[in-house]
Amino acid sequence: MAITNVSEYQALVGRIQGAEKFYMKSGGQLDVANGAVIEVETTGTMTWASTSLEGRELELQFLGDYTVTQHPSADFSHDGGGELSPMYGFHVFSGATGISLGTLTMGAASKGARLFLDCVYLAGDGNLSVSMAATGAVFNTKGTELSSFGIAAAGYVEMVCLTDGEWQVVNDNDYTEQTLA
Repeated sequence: MAITNVSEYQALVGRIQGAEKFYMKSGGQLDVANGAVIEVETTGTMTWASTSLEGRELELQFLGDYTVTQHPSADFSHDGGGELSPMYGFHVFSGATGISLGTLTMGAASKGARLFLDCVYLAGDGNLSVSMAATGAVFNTKGTELSSFGIAAAGYVEMVCLTDGEWQVVNDNDYTEQTLA
């Protein structure tokens, strides 16, 4: 039920009579006092314009924006690597010229996760290779499925999980695609 004529209401913020919803007219404001909580359950939904996100998707959006994990070259062997953890947020990699950080494996992601792989602090010919776990998939900006990709020094990749288990590259700088055979 959309509010069709807000001029009928005197207050800027209020409850629509006979409906299970509140309204806010232009100029209205919702204040949340210290200690107060707005809670969205896991399967609860918030909608902005035409975009709706469930509670877990909202959580992953916030985690993606505010989680930063730094990976110095000492975290990796020259021929190994490990699984990327956590599977959201900013991951910043560093290393000297000639260092290869090996291969990182990305596990299956949950819808709403956002991931930034940033190799800006890799020097010279440093690089990072990323592969997908068997239960996941990653697609480039053209919709082509990739089995792995490499990121050169000073390169980055921004990814979003659009559906459970599938990553989509949405922004990139200097990464090499390797498509499935």
